Amino acid sequence: MEDTKQTEEETLERGQAVSPQQRRGMRFAILTQMSGTIAQLSFKSGMMLLYLRALGVPSTRILVYVSFPGLAYVLSVPAAYLADRFGKKRLAVPALAVSACGFGLVAMAGSFAGTTREVAAVLGTVVFSVAQVPFSASWYALLSPVVPEYMRGRFFGRLRVSWQAVGVAFTAVCALVLSEEAPPSTYQWLFAVVTVGQVLKLLIYRGIPELEQPRQVRTSLAQALSSVLHAPRYLPFCSYVFLLMLFTAAGPSVFALVEKEVLHFGDNLIVWLGNLAMVGSVTGFLLGGKAVDRHGTKPVFLISHFAYGIVMALFMCRAVAPEATFVWVGGVHFGFGLIFAASSIAITTEILELLPDENKSLAGAVAQSLYVGGSALSSVLAAWVLKLGVLRESWSLGRLSMTSYDAVLLGYAGMVMLLVVTLGQVPSVLRKHEWLPGAR
Repeated sequence: MEDTKQTEEETLERGQAVSPQQRRGMRFAILTQMSGTIAQLSFKSGMMLLYLRALGVPSTRILVYVSFPGLAYVLSVPAAYLADRFGKKRLAVPALAVSACGFGLVAMAGSFAGTTREVAAVLGTVVFSVAQVPFSASWYALLSPVVPEYMRGRFFGRLRVSWQAVGVAFTAVCALVLSEEAPPSTYQWLFAVVTVGQVLKLLIYRGIPELEQPRQVRTSLAQALSSVLHAPRYLPFCSYVFLLMLFTAAGPSVFALVEKEVLHFGDNLIVWLGNLAMVGSVTGFLLGGKAVDRHGTKPVFLISHFAYGIVMALFMCRAVAPEATFVWVGGVHFGFGLIFAASSIAITTEILELLPDENKSLAGAVAQSLYVGGSALSSVLAAWVLKLGVLRESWSLGRLSMTSYDAVLLGYAGMVMLLVVTLGQVPSVLRKHEWLPGAR
């Protein structure tokens, strides 16, 4: 609360008062994400992975299925184009209702027999993923006039801390409920709660004011997309984000497969480890939001590159502490969550700064689709490499025993370290944000 008051005072000093509509919009934005977050986090925390495994789905197919929410973002560009023309909430509200139905089908999948289980789970995941697109594609554009520029870093830090805290609490409950080899029925009850959260998300989202009404401009999708891609510094940054996500986002999924198939951890322990990553994310959101507002995004991006490589290398070195493997791996999960959260704050801040005045939903969707698409393809790439069978099932690095999963992590760690050379594509590396205190 003290940070909020301080930020609003700074805003007033610069002649930009926060209107009642903006305050209401920011409050409802936080509540919207808090109510719907556990559905998205179920794909990242390992919950969906464990559920699909309990249904008897092979590991390589699981890596593809958990990437569906990201792959669905190929539809975000046409969805954002329609949102700019007909209204952001007009498209998102009915889509959110359909997404709740999709997740409900995922929860019901365990009640079917044989291969029908997998088909139902996959169909529900596809419906949920596709129906989320209109909401996500217009999210940045909806919040752009709601959140004053001076408050963006801290606001998005608070927003993400809030929904991440809900995720931590829910995942902690899940870890207490789950056994070492939980049956599908246990996951069904947990996912029923997630479905209720999706319904609440729909109801709360309707309270966010749409301060910028759609413009009646007759421009084709190709023309609008061309205009967005030619915005200054926009496309190079989007390319950078895609590459960063491509070689980092699959980390938690690969961690979970090693923990289940190599370390033989129980379902409950794996969920606890996912929870540690969320706790790390809460810390990362807090630190990232403050760091971006005070120092810009450059130091956050620079540190993240090296930290990603170090954290993945530490996971590979888990055999160094055989008597404290869980503690070692838990520290890795916490560190990865912290880095991922801090870098996401920096990415969001850059995207909002680079959005053009026209076609905001479309511009935000292109950036978000490359962000999420890179994350999804990260898992697909890992699954493809493992499926090819070109990696040895077991190998050694000095005195450490490694697996094919570790080989994937080694490749990703090396690539993300090399990507430091692409930091020249990030605008804040070349200049300060004009809206940062003291910047000119």
